[in-house]
Amino acid sequence: MDYLGFSIWELSNEWQKQLLKELSDLGITHVQFLILKSVYTLEVNHEEKTQIRVAKQAKTDVMMTSKVIRALITKGLLVREQHAIDKRAFRISLTKPGRKVLRKSINTVETFEKSFFKSIEKQNKLKKELNKLTKKAKKKG
Repeated sequence: MDYLGFSIWELSNEWQKQLLKELSDLGITHVQFLILKSVYTLEVNHEEKTQIRVAKQAKTDVMMTSKVIRALITKGLLVREQHAIDKRAFRISLTKPGRKVLRKSINTVETFEKSFFKSIEKQNKLKKELNKLTKKAKKKG
């Protein structure tokens, strides 16, 4: 098919498939990586690490984030504790094994991205254009 959207969709599917394969040795999916990275980012920035904040940071759906967090808790990579003030909320934190997996997965993702996108000469310009297009599309929707 000769549609730009189809080409983007096809590339995205291939990127996801190959990245999943790269992360499989660490026992996590790309979405699980995003959640771990988001918890870490919130932690480093001294921000609340509630499920809603994690979902916002990761740009993921809150309900799906909840399921992923439960899976990561089962794997021993995250812990969930009752929030001190808001009894309806939980604080999410990385465990020691979670930090170890995150460090390895950051390296894996960065290495994979460099290899996968190495043929694109102006990556930063393309990334900025895609981000602008995404923001514009979200405003319309």
